[in-house]
Amino acid sequence: MVRRLQNIVKGFGGDAFLALVSTASDSFYQWVMLIAISKFCGIDVLGHYLFATALFIPMFRGFSFSQREISAGNFTIEPNVIESFQIRIWSSAIAFILSIIILCSVERSSFILIILWTFIKYVDSIFDLVAGIYQRNKNYKRMALSSIMRNAILPLGTAGLMLGGVDPIWAFTAHGALISLILLFLDLPKMRAYAAAQCDPAAPVRTGAALRLPSRNQIKILWELAGPLTAALFIATLNIAAARLSGRILFQPEQVGLIGGFMQLGNIFMPLITGITQAALPRLGRAYAAKDVVQFGKISFALFLLAEACAAVILFLALLPARDEALRLFFNPAFAAAADLLFPVAIGAFVAYFNAAMGPVKMAQLQYKNEFVQNIVTLIVLMTATLTLGAWYGTAGLLWGVVLSQTFRSIWLYITIRSGMTSFKA
Repeated sequence: MVRRLQNIVKGFGGDAFLALVSTASDSFYQWVMLIAISKFCGIDVLGHYLFATALFIPMFRGFSFSQREISAGNFTIEPNVIESFQIRIWSSAIAFILSIIILCSVERSSFILIILWTFIKYVDSIFDLVAGIYQRNKNYKRMALSSIMRNAILPLGTAGLMLGGVDPIWAFTAHGALISLILLFLDLPKMRAYAAAQCDPAAPVRTGAALRLPSRNQIKILWELAGPLTAALFIATLNIAAARLSGRILFQPEQVGLIGGFMQLGNIFMPLITGITQAALPRLGRAYAAKDVVQFGKISFALFLLAEACAAVILFLALLPARDEALRLFFNPAFAAAADLLFPVAIGAFVAYFNAAMGPVKMAQLQYKNEFVQNIVTLIVLMTATLTLGAWYGTAGLLWGVVLSQTFRSIWLYITIRSGMTSFKA
């Protein structure tokens, strides 16, 4: 299995490694923020932060119009860089305003921090488009450098400021200013060069053109191109955020902080699985197109074994005698007091990792419509299970509701993939 996975990644050379670094840096950012806020701001502020990020995921994804996916993977068209920025700047601005309105109406006690977190997410949404353009132009080195600066160096600096006694408001203000400077001086000059390559050499590129409102025709064309994919990904992101949203409906911010924190612990290997499955996706697609059942099955089974091995590690860590002390040391005493919540998270990792590894396998079978339907039904099951079990049994019940819904998704996913295998055998 290990050799097979090595071959999958090796087939994509340094680009696959750099893409994995970029994905892993995003997870590193989430971990640093989780630890820093729980240690220096308190479990209640962590609850506000995790609820905010739960809202950001579907909100900014819904208004992204799948521009990164189009820029990185759709070579039947040539997206205009300036027009892409016009749409992203203003669509993300709508997500920014709506997020502020919703969050400040619910979490009034962290008003200033919420504004700062939302601004940081707004700038980060611009980087999402930038990363897609880098991928299209095979500039993985610049993409990885940008990701490391934003998602590793910058959050460590923010955590260091709070460790040194700086007020969290000023620490996140500095974070917002620096992430803007990285965008302006590291990435936008390269975007300007890509835009210039698309224009008439006699007509200079005007950076200010990216700030103009997109035309109705631009939006119409983009929606016709990316509407179904955007809808499917939006529902998928709602599934990711639903547990925290259910927690905020039922519980106080402190409990939301515990729920989100433990779920983040359970997802520690998710970037590894995501990176390798994304690297394997082109090979899966080619095997499916060539009706190579053996190759398709080998890659799929290797991804399955990787996912379950990672889940077994999570379960092992959850059962260690030093578990409580580690939670107290790295996070917050409240995590150690609620350490038993790790058990449903560890059990849930087996199905959550299976879904993460097998989802791209199904996409390689071109089952887009089925994926959209599954995401909607899974969301309904997830919200019903978490709200019901959470109301009956508290935070542990909510986490078991997540396990139940993920198991439902896994069974349906397995049946769908088996059906797809049967169809292309024929």
